[in-house]
Amino acid sequence: MPLTIGILNLVVGVPILLFGIILLAHGVEPLAWWASRDYSPGSITGVVLITFATIAITGGVFALRKRARRLALAGLICALFATLFLTFVFWPALVASFAGCSTNGAIGLQRATPLANTSAYECNPVWSPDGGKIFFQQDYPGESYKSYICVMNSDGSNVQKLAEGRNFILSPDGSKILFLFAPQGYSGELNACWWLMESDGSNRKKLPPLNNPSFNPDGSKICYYTFHPTGYYWVQRESGVNWTRLDHEPTPEEGEFICYAMEELADIWVMDIAGGSKTKIASNIPATLLSNIPPTFFAVAVSEWSPDGEKILFQTLELYDHTANFDIWTMNEDGSNKKRLTDYTRNDLAPRWSPDGKKIAYVSGGLNKYSYEIWGRYSYSCEIWVMNPDGGGKRKLTRNAKVKPWFDWSPDGRKIAYVSTDIDRALGLKHNKSEIWVMKADGSNKKLLLRIAANGGNMDIHQIKWKPDSSEIAFGIRDFSGSPGDHDIYLIDVPGS
Repeated sequence: MPLTIGILNLVVGVPILLFGIILLAHGVEPLAWWASRDYSPGSITGVVLITFATIAITGGVFALRKRARRLALAGLICALFATLFLTFVFWPALVASFAGCSTNGAIGLQRATPLANTSAYECNPVWSPDGGKIFFQQDYPGESYKSYICVMNSDGSNVQKLAEGRNFILSPDGSKILFLFAPQGYSGELNACWWLMESDGSNRKKLPPLNNPSFNPDGSKICYYTFHPTGYYWVQRESGVNWTRLDHEPTPEEGEFICYAMEELADIWVMDIAGGSKTKIASNIPATLLSNIPPTFFAVAVSEWSPDGEKILFQTLELYDHTANFDIWTMNEDGSNKKRLTDYTRNDLAPRWSPDGKKIAYVSGGLNKYSYEIWGRYSYSCEIWVMNPDGGGKRKLTRNAKVKPWFDWSPDGRKIAYVSTDIDRALGLKHNKSEIWVMKADGSNKKLLLRIAANGGNMDIHQIKWKPDSSEIAFGIRDFSGSPGDHDIYLIDVPGS
């Protein structure tokens, strides 16, 4: 009997131990209710399995030596419990989490409905205020790369091309669209290529040069930046090392560097769309690198009006010897009463007003080594915070969630949806999965809504947007695993909404 117990313990315990170590080493947590508890990075499942397996193996060894029969029996019980746990809890959760992930190069998502799923790139889904339509961008890669502003019904039917262009912004009232359009072969500045049209594609009008525009709530005004250089430059020679400020543009003869930035200041303006009159409301704010952010690349505005139209959030970006630092400020619509809301030594960015204007959510954390080469590749140390409009009452809502700047308030203000990623060290710091989570506005009751395998870091979720009735979320999937890759738009229900 002891020999049989010992062999059973070892046969079951050793594979479970190895499996637990693998989960822990990669920081993989497949069970949503543990992953949502804001524990430290790593796998709670892995720790549990390693504990059970260690007891089982120890009991097995003692059983083979015909000693400590009680420990051997305890080990056998642990081994059996771990087996039942894997069979009836772990594997069903794992299958449910990854069911419908990328298979054979296709994307099939459990409980998610494909809306725009063609050979073209579809991205940046934006709901109409009544929830009946979704505006989006459709790109056709190739030698004559073309992009179109499109609209479709909320079920994916009746797709219409409104205009050739990209990086569009829909006004909050759904009446107007800002977009970029540069003719084929154009080599000038993109800030001179902004256009305005009605949301049905009519009445197109070219605008004067501007950067990073945002609409006021009724779509009658635009807030935007203009940039001017100071004559100085910043260079970073290696990832993670200090930036160096130069009084001239760097040259190859000065050695290698991974990136450099022209130091810039910015003025902020408000323009009346109907009359075209404009007013400068802020001067000489630190804005190095802000002009390089592709508009709507993050689906995050550099400036954002409050829901009542009385205040404007805006971003500053300063480079220091040791870091680059985003901060969030606020001011009245006329530029008065400017106030700095954040002073974290790294980065506070992507501010979003709550629908009632009583809170501001934002992401805070570090940026990875690619951040100044390819905008949007944030590090996985960012978390979601919330604060009052005066900058007080700051509170962290997520912990170790590795949040990207893709997050969105539900229109009823009760929830926040966000995209979380998980790094796999074996993939060279690439993420191994991408997830949509939903939590209450106070950070409680986090629930995993969707998870996809990242396919070696080549696939992720981005650009999530709530439906106006808070019942569904539209989101994009980027897949760079093939050539030329693919971008598609999906829709998923939010249980309990």
